[in-house]
Amino acid sequence: MPDHVHDLSVCITVKNRSRAMCSRRPLNLFPNCLTSLREAVAVTGADVEVVIADFQSDDWPLMEWVPVVLGDIRHSIIPVNGDFGRGKGRNIAAARASGRLLFFLDADMLVSPETLTSGFDLARIDSAVFPLAWEYRDQGHRTLDMLPFGTGNCFVCHETFAETRGWIEWQKWGFEDWGFMVAVANHATIHRPKIRNFIHQWHPDSMRDQFDREKWSDNHGTQNGVRPL
Repeated sequence: MPDHVHDLSVCITVKNRSRAMCSRRPLNLFPNCLTSLREAVAVTGADVEVVIADFQSDDWPLMEWVPVVLGDIRHSIIPVNGDFGRGKGRNIAAARASGRLLFFLDADMLVSPETLTSGFDLARIDSAVFPLAWEYRDQGHRTLDMLPFGTGNCFVCHETFAETRGWIEWQKWGFEDWGFMVAVANHATIHRPKIRNFIHQWHPDSMRDQFDREKWSDNHGTQNGVRPL
C-alpha cells in the first residue's frame, strides 16, 4: 500500500516533447504543460501526484528539469523500454498511481485551475469527465479556437478504471482514446464540460504521428521543418 493516498494522480505518457525547434523557435511542450499544472495546483491547493511513463526521451532528459519544474509536487518518472505506445504508457502510469482519481493528460496540454476543479466536481465512481479543450492554431499562440472533439484527456476514478481493463496498447497514435471513452461509458456517465484555459499547444502536424515514422525514430531526421535539439 502507498504511504499516502493522493486525491489526484496525473498520468502522462511522453517521448521527446520537452525540447524541439520549429522555424528556429523553441517548442517546450512538456515543460509548459507541467508548469501550468504546478500553477493550477498552487491555486486550487489540490493534493496531487504526477506519474510519468517516459519512453526513453533523449531530447531533454526528464530528470534534468522535471523535479525543478514540479517543486514540492510528488512525482515519479518511470522509464519504459520498447516502442512508444500512449496506451501502454498510461496503463503503466496508472498501475503506479495512488490517487483516488486518475487524470490522464497529454504532454502538450496547458492546465488551468478550472481543469482540476471540474475533474474533482464531476468525476465520481458513477461518472467520468472527458473535457472539451481549446487549441492554439499558430506557433505564436495568437489564435485560439474551441475543439469540438478530442477524448485523450480525462478524469476517471480508480475503481472505474479497473473495470475498463485499461487502455488499448497500440504502438502508434490511434483511436485508443475513443476506445477508452467507450469502455468507460459502459460503467459510468460521461461528462464533457467546456473548460476555460484547458488548451492544446500548437505543434506541427508532423509531430502528431512521429512515432509511426521509422525514419524519425531511427535517426531523428528533420521532418517538415521540425527537429529535436
